[in-house]
Amino acid sequence: MHKQSAAWLVGAMGIFWILTGTPLTAGQATVKHGVSDSLEETTRDEAMEQALWELVNQLRANPARFYHQVIEPYLHTETAIHFSSHTVHSLRKEMLQSPPLPTLQSEERLRQTALLLAKDLVAHQQGRLSHTMSNGTSFAQRFRAAGMGCGAENLYTGLHRTAEQVLADWLIDEGVPGYGHRHNLLNPQYRSTGIVVLRNRKGQIWVVQDFGCMP
Repeated sequence: MHKQSAAWLVGAMGIFWILTGTPLTAGQATVKHGVSDSLEETTRDEAMEQALWELVNQLRANPARFYHQVIEPYLHTETAIHFSSHTVHSLRKEMLQSPPLPTLQSEERLRQTALLLAKDLVAHQQGRLSHTMSNGTSFAQRFRAAGMGCGAENLYTGLHRTAEQVLADWLIDEGVPGYGHRHNLLNPQYRSTGIVVLRNRKGQIWVVQDFGCMP
C-alpha cells in the first residue's frame, strides 16, 4: 500500500449525443485524500494546461509505451494515490492492447466551456467537483451552448499534483465505476480537447478537461 496523497477524482461524464437526444449518463465516485478547503483567489496555470495536453497526446500516440514509461514508474512512487491490484491489472491490459489513437487538437470552444465550469466550482461550489454548474446548467447544456455535438468531461482536484500525476490518476481511475476518465482518454472517437487548470496559492488545483467528437 502506498502513502496517500492529496487528490480527488469525480467519475467522468460519458459521451452524449445532442443531435439524437440520447440521454446523458454518468457514474460518479470520489476519492478524497486530504484536499485543502481553501477557496482563496485562483489563477490559470497555462503551463500545466499545455503539459497535460502534450502528455495526453503522447499517451494516445502509443498507449503501451506510455504505460511502461510513465504509469509503471508512477505506481511505485509514494505520491501515487491508493490503488488496488484489480484496477492496476485492468489498466495494464487495456493500455497494452490499445492501438495508437488520433491526436487531440486544441479546441477553443472546449477550453471556454471548461473554464466556465472550473470558475464556477471554485467561486460558487466551495471547490467541490460536479459536472453541473451552481445555476443548474448541465454538462450537456454547456456543450450545446458551445456548439459541440457530442463529447465528454473529466474533473480532478488535488494538492501539489503535477501534470503526470493528474493523468496517471485519471488512467488508474481507482474507485470510479466503469473507469470513465480512462475511457475518455483512450476513446478514438474524440478528436479535440480543451483543458483548464486553476491553482490557488496553497498549491491546490482544479482541472477540467473537455473532449469533443470527430466532426
